Amino acid sequence: MGVFKDDRLVAKVLGNQPQPINQNDRAKRYALFGAAALIVALAAFAIYGQRSAVVPAISVANAVVPVNAKPMAAAAALSISDSPAAVFSAAPVVKKLLPPVIEDARAEATELTLREISALKKPVRLTEAPLNIPANKLPTAFKSAAPASLLDDARQIDAAANGDFAQLEKARALYQQALESGKLENADERSLARLNELTVKLILDPKARCSEPKALFHKVESGDVVEKIAKKYKVNQGQIKRVNHLNERLNVRLGQTLKLLPGDVVFKVDKENLSGTLYIDNVFIRRYPVGIGPGNATPKGSFSVENKVMNPDWYYEGKKVPFGDPENILGTRWIGLAGTYGSNGAGLGVHGTAMPQSVPGRESKGCVRMHNEDVEELYDFMPQGGKVVIE
Repeated sequence: MGVFKDDRLVAKVLGNQPQPINQNDRAKRYALFGAAALIVALAAFAIYGQRSAVVPAISVANAVVPVNAKPMAAAAALSISDSPAAVFSAAPVVKKLLPPVIEDARAEATELTLREISALKKPVRLTEAPLNIPANKLPTAFKSAAPASLLDDARQIDAAANGDFAQLEKARALYQQALESGKLENADERSLARLNELTVKLILDPKARCSEPKALFHKVESGDVVEKIAKKYKVNQGQIKRVNHLNERLNVRLGQTLKLLPGDVVFKVDKENLSGTLYIDNVFIRRYPVGIGPGNATPKGSFSVENKVMNPDWYYEGKKVPFGDPENILGTRWIGLAGTYGSNGAGLGVHGTAMPQSVPGRESKGCVRMHNEDVEELYDFMPQGGKVVIE
């Protein structure tokens, strides 16, 4: 039977007299219909909302971002998968995070790349999975670390090392990174002192088998002399003397084991901080106070060592002032820089000083001044052809 909506027509078919419509009944019907529609709408909204709310934290390998998610709120939940392969595999598409001012719920989903993650205005905080991704695969935002954090990590590893050589090497490397960050003042004497201590213990100790720089060991055989050993391993004789605590005559004995540190030797002078730092294969060896000339008297640049002189004479204003003369200010060592010499024999170099009160300072004629005991150590480590970088 069909459904009749007209009460009068129904009554006519059934042979009954039509009854007048009660206004109260009509209102009740409308109210019941409205309530039912509201219940259905609320149920549908609850089901849809529950599905939309259950969204996992964003991951590069398996990520879902609600269309209306705020960009930085989504970024704050970001976590990186443990597996490097997962990070760079074909991942499900993710809606691009749009700035609030142009956020559009109709934006199409697209893949969120690591390059886009690193371009976010605020740094992403890793709060969940550990980061086990090769350094060369990381965005810049993940590579850098604040100097204070490096120092904290160095101190924690140092304190927990309990004599473990590998852990101490890690701590030493972190101290070096923190001090070279450019954001730490030289006033951090405690960290610099600890870096020096670890350098002596791990690198300059003749028995320590350091990995950075890579230590080599030579057992003295019949006919060996320091000069021959130095040429074989391409190191300076003075380095062998310093590291192995040899006397000035460089005497060695048959069967003695000598430690050697081959690698590029560089002395970096910081004009702003009035310091000079010695490196072997980019590994910190020692930092010294230095004196330079005022203004631009000490030129910036990279120079190779042209000559080295013990107890040098001083050539100044066309005349020679011999070593030992009270007017000779060069101290006990001279390390000449190639390309700086004039026709009168004068040039720029790194040297000692007869005026120790001028170091650190800006009183030289353009050369780099050092305390005599410091320049003597540098002289021993620095080979002919070594590099001096003034920056």
